[in-house]
Amino acid sequence: NGSRAQGCRAPGALMTGARTISAMAGTFHRPERLAVVIEELATETGNPRVYLSTMPNGVVVILDAPAADIWRAAAELHHPDAVLAAVAETFGVDADVIHDDVVGFLTELHANGLLEWREAPEPG
Repeated sequence: NGSRAQGCRAPGALMTGARTISAMAGTFHRPERLAVVIEELATETGNPRVYLSTMPNGVVVILDAPAADIWRAAAELHHPDAVLAAVAETFGVDADVIHDDVVGFLTELHANGLLEWREAPEPG
């Protein structure tokens, strides 16, 4: 039995303590020990479904839209600004409207080991 994430739940910030995506100094990455299966047309609406599990003993987490879209954007685009812009474009909404939900869900994904956050190197 897998658990299902339907969308963006937990408000908060990532490891940097940043409150906005623009203030986040780092990038997202798919963890090395994360198994991923993507079904492109998995739901009745044609939206993708993503199955994630940390290996070797993780529980399978099933992401439907918009959660699947947020995870894919983070795993593929890496930079927080690009993730927010892509999700906003996908759903035809202003980035400011979904900002807090996207930050919250990215934080939740990171906390559950489903996304890795790498701090940007200090300038110098």
